[in-house]
Amino acid sequence: MDGLIRLPNAIWWVQFRLTGGRKVLYRAGLYAMGLVSCLMSATWLFPDPTFRELVTAGIKILTALQCGMLLFVGCSAVHKAVNRDYTTKMLESNRLAPMTGRSVVLGYILGGASQPILLWLIGVLFGGAVLRIAGLPITPWLAGNLLLMSTAAMLWGATVFLGVGDSKPVNPVGLLVVGAMMGWMIVMAMPGLGFVFGAYSIVASWHAMTGGFVMEGPATAVTKSGSLTSTSISLLIVLNMAMTLIWATAASNRYRRPDRAGLILPLAIIFLIAWTLACGGGIPLFEKFGVGDVIGNGSKNMPQLQFISALALSMLCSILPISVTCIDWARRVKGTYVRSWTERVPSRLMVLLGTIIVCSILGLVDVQWQTGEKIEDVEVMFATRFSQDTMARWATTAVVIFSSLLAIDGYLRILYLRKARAGGNVAGLVFLVWLLPPLLDYLVSLFWHANQSESLATARPSFIFGCSPFVTLVGTWDLLKDLSLMPGLVFQVLFALGMTALAIKAERRERRRRSDMVAPVARSPNPSAS
Repeated sequence: MDGLIRLPNAIWWVQFRLTGGRKVLYRAGLYAMGLVSCLMSATWLFPDPTFRELVTAGIKILTALQCGMLLFVGCSAVHKAVNRDYTTKMLESNRLAPMTGRSVVLGYILGGASQPILLWLIGVLFGGAVLRIAGLPITPWLAGNLLLMSTAAMLWGATVFLGVGDSKPVNPVGLLVVGAMMGWMIVMAMPGLGFVFGAYSIVASWHAMTGGFVMEGPATAVTKSGSLTSTSISLLIVLNMAMTLIWATAASNRYRRPDRAGLILPLAIIFLIAWTLACGGGIPLFEKFGVGDVIGNGSKNMPQLQFISALALSMLCSILPISVTCIDWARRVKGTYVRSWTERVPSRLMVLLGTIIVCSILGLVDVQWQTGEKIEDVEVMFATRFSQDTMARWATTAVVIFSSLLAIDGYLRILYLRKARAGGNVAGLVFLVWLLPPLLDYLVSLFWHANQSESLATARPSFIFGCSPFVTLVGTWDLLKDLSLMPGLVFQVLFALGMTALAIKAERRERRRRSDMVAPVARSPNPSAS
């Protein structure tokens, strides 16, 4: 049942009752009483200067509680709500009820996370009151909490999306713990994750709530964590809300049609654009969060390596719209009726569109991140961006991306015709095509130099090394000086054409099988004619 959100929301009320009902209000009241008691004790026992220092330290503790309440407890609560209905088969029953998909998603989020939301709200009011009493600015505290809530809402929407399909719901808390332990290492390797999954937002909200941001003044004011002010926080909130809308809409679609991809074609394209923009914007922003000196600036080529990583990850993200169109294509080949124009879009068109999106958006990234050379003069930068050498690099990059996506498109069509699971198979193909050529080249070099007097360290990579698309991208942007690109490009184009030919052959076989099934029925005699 499609439509707008309807109130009253039955799922919302049921999940609130299952999480404790009135007990949630009692716990919130006890939590508020405890905070107020701590405040009253501090005002009586400590003089004004000491009280302000105590408030500064206490706000950091309260900030940690706010983050843990929304991120860890909130995600666990939403996952528990969805997993409970999945285990008891209530999820299947709810699909038959007259409730819109959007209402169900909103019910799981607000009902499951009702207690963390209420405790967070008490913390916001208490922290604001304490800061006001101590004579400290309250605006950063409120802005940081708002940013934290928008980040939590995005993660809750992703949790519901992962839980309303056919498979067992996934608890994202483990990923959050790993992200907290290795967060900046992951963001360094995958610059888009800082935006799309909230790493930058969490850090920004922490610094804002603990007084690390100057919330007033021009947008270019320098703060303790870099050039981040109220404008930057506002942009992060808008991005988080946009991602929340994407995840919630995808969860609504997946709830109604668990047999299909939740990210329908328009959402998949929007997600690809958002991811590519986040990858491009995450490269310069990485240094502004104060971790570049510790992690990123130790290597001269770190921004250039992040640029290569952004290209590779955006290329992999382009598989999403291709996968959606391949699923609809397989349904059409098998004779299933399609209802909308989005289900008739050719998958090869998404291959071309993905290549254009990745190259056009990342082509706007500052030239110094692409080449590793810092350029101050605007005219020189413009000339470098549109020079013959840069255009040749982008042409090579486009060929690599297009051929890789075309090969994956052919493989996906074969898999969906055979009703095979695509996730693991595509991951295996990417692993083989990207990592097997360097491994084979190393083994060949090791075997060759074992009987030679030459040192293995002085060996040049062979043509096998460049057959990997990732290695070709690295060599295109001058991080591998001795690599010959042409053999690798030829192999990738031939491999893409080969996978496309196999997909066409599989399609013809399926159409022939269907025609053979229909033909005997068409040739059977009509009993009424005799």
